[in-house]
Amino acid sequence: NIVLPKTRVVLEDYTGTWCGYCPNVSHAIEEIRMITDDISVVAIHYGDEMTISDGIDLISEFNITGYPTARINRTMDWSYPYNSTQIESLIEADNSIAISIDSHVINMNTLQVQLRVVSEQDLNDHKVIAYLVEDNLIYDQTNYYNFDENSYFYGMGNPIVDFVHNDVLRHSFTDALGNSMENPTIALTDNFFNYSFEMDSGFSQDNLGIVVMIVNQNNTAINSQFSKINSFKDFN
Repeated sequence: NIVLPKTRVVLEDYTGTWCGYCPNVSHAIEEIRMITDDISVVAIHYGDEMTISDGIDLISEFNITGYPTARINRTMDWSYPYNSTQIESLIEADNSIAISIDSHVINMNTLQVQLRVVSEQDLNDHKVIAYLVEDNLIYDQTNYYNFDENSYFYGMGNPIVDFVHNDVLRHSFTDALGNSMENPTIALTDNFFNYSFEMDSGFSQDNLGIVVMIVNQNNTAINSQFSKINSFKDFN
C-alpha cells in the first residue's frame, strides 16, 4: 500500500494545580484543537495529585524548572502567548514515519496495545515512546488571572473550583524517555511493538487515550500518533 504519512505535532505541557499561570497553556491547546486535530498532547503534572514517577523522570531529564513550560516536539520551547504559527508550520511539513495504534481492553481492566511503525528511512538511532493519557480529571486549579480583564480566566475565581484537566500523563508503556528501536528497523518494513497494562479502578476507560511518538537521538519527536483506547487508529 502507498502511505503518505501525516505529521502530528507533539505538545507537552508541564503544569500543576498550584501553578496560577498554568491554565494559559491548557487553554491555548484547546484553541489549537479548533484549528487542527494533528497534535498529540501530554500534560506532565508536578507537585499535585496527578504527579507520577514517569513525569518526574521527564522533568529531571529536560531540566524543567519554571511553570508553566510548554514544549513542541519535546525539545522546542512554546512560549507565551502560545500562538499557533510554530505548530501549523510543522504540521504542513512532509514526514517519513507512519504510526498506527490498535488497543483493546480484555478481562475488564487489561489494556493491550499494538503499535505499527513504518518509515521511509531506517530508524536504528531512534526511540519509540508510548504514553497513556486521561481527560476529564477534576481538581481545583490556582488562577492568577482572576482579576485580569484581558484573560480568558477573568472572574473564574482563585482557585477555579472543579477545573477540568485533560491529556494528563497516567502511565508510560515504555521508558519515559523512550526505548531503542530493537532489531534492524529497515526502511519500508513493518515494526510492531506490543504492550500490556493492568489498569486500576482509578482510571476512567472512556477518558483514556494513547500517545505514541518516535524521537531521534536528540530526543526530538519526528512524528506522533494519538488514539482513544479500544479503537484502531490507522497511519493517517
